[in-house]
Amino acid sequence: MKKIIQSILFVLVMHSVFGQPVLQWKNNFDFQSGIDIPYKMKVAYNGDIYVTGISNVDTFDNDILTLKINSDGTTAWHNVIRNDYGEEPKGLILDDEGNCYVGGYLGNIFLDESSFILRYNNNGSQAWIDTQGYSLQDIDMDSNYNVYTLSGGLNIVIVKHSSTGELLYEFKNDTNYIGHTTNPILYLLDKDFNMYVGGNYSETSNNPQFFLKKFTPLGSVLFDIKYNPTSDKENVRFMKVDDDGNVFMAGWIGTFKGIVIAKFNSVGDLLWDNVIMDVSGLPYDLILDADQNPILCGKVYEVHETTEFIIKKYDQDGNEMWVDYPGKTSAYFDKIAHLASDASGNIYFAGSTWPVYLAEPAFLMVKYDQSGNKLWEYKADSILSGTGDNVTGLALDEDNSMIVSIRGPGVNGKNDVITHKYAQLTGIDASISTSTLLNISPNPFHSTATVSYSTAPLIYQESTITLFDLFGREVSTASFQNNYQLDRTGIPNGMYLLKVVTSDGINSTDKVIIY
Repeated sequence: MKKIIQSILFVLVMHSVFGQPVLQWKNNFDFQSGIDIPYKMKVAYNGDIYVTGISNVDTFDNDILTLKINSDGTTAWHNVIRNDYGEEPKGLILDDEGNCYVGGYLGNIFLDESSFILRYNNNGSQAWIDTQGYSLQDIDMDSNYNVYTLSGGLNIVIVKHSSTGELLYEFKNDTNYIGHTTNPILYLLDKDFNMYVGGNYSETSNNPQFFLKKFTPLGSVLFDIKYNPTSDKENVRFMKVDDDGNVFMAGWIGTFKGIVIAKFNSVGDLLWDNVIMDVSGLPYDLILDADQNPILCGKVYEVHETTEFIIKKYDQDGNEMWVDYPGKTSAYFDKIAHLASDASGNIYFAGSTWPVYLAEPAFLMVKYDQSGNKLWEYKADSILSGTGDNVTGLALDEDNSMIVSIRGPGVNGKNDVITHKYAQLTGIDASISTSTLLNISPNPFHSTATVSYSTAPLIYQESTITLFDLFGREVSTASFQNNYQLDRTGIPNGMYLLKVVTSDGINSTDKVIIY
């Protein structure tokens, strides 16, 4: 009885046990003790992760770094493009065979080979590379694994390659209107292989506005529209196309005076727009959820008179479904916050709060359900430690584990490409019916642990004990009464959930760590 009284009395609270992310692994990649910064990150069908960014070893010019990280967190391979000029990647895309395609520019716009598109095979070998004399801005891929590159300048230039590197076509669309200039920066394909190009259009050098062009697969112009919802400048930053060919565009107004989001239908008609006027307004990401509803995140100031993140979800008609302000941030122009959505419509957010609010944790992740209810919040101080550190990407794997790419502190005092994988404690029913006494000793444990369990008022019952991994998969199960010796033989190190259910249906759950 004395041992039972000394046990931990707790009321099982679902929020504190279920759904919280747990760091599965951390990968720090450093190339020759230089400054390494991730730009783009993608997750393959099997959970492998591909990252491209820049590496600066000699402090003069940037080189393009691409690496593959296995799903267990080990580095599979890395490649570096080294040139005499400052290179920068602009796009990263994967096919279903684990090959990755990287596009970018090579630093000298006066060269005939100023930009490139290449393919790395699954094993890291370079399959092919093609260089172009244009300023490459974006890339995309169709369902046949053909790769398209968008380049800008006086003309919109779209080049199509097969997955084996064969040049299939190249066409130019004149954008040098008399007295006008354009800057195409965004490129997308729809399911019918129609092509969308978005960017900024100016009648003078001081009044940019959105432009959007849609082309057939062979390059014929379907529509060409200009969009200017205010009398100020508008700069586009994001573009998405839904399954019906509707186009969503988001950008900022003036010198960060607000955020604008607009929806156009498949023939170019404006369906709705929404303007958030704010002295600090700037968008950081735009995604579509499983129901094709747009979710926008950015930063604002005027709502609570502090610079903070904003997340806003709209329905298909442009009505606000919910809005939240998950945390404070700084005046970053870089895209320091990112969104992702799973098949159930849950929304995931990751962002950097450094450096203004030093009292706030520098790293923040939040998960919302489709109605905007906050399911959990995760904060950490040690992940980001300097003014240049920030979150550069967020993605989900097939198990809805969160993959976060980070520009963060390296072992040599310089930035490394840092990648984290977080699993969620999901997949287990956590119904609550009573207060319980549950003791696991020791915990954490290495060999065996004693599990003692009773329901108030200290009554033992025939019970079933089940151990689950973090994905809700059953690891072991047994029946017991009073005490149970939990033996970890054959069970890998890690965090698990231990669930005890009595003969009358009362249950309780606690975390178990095996090392």
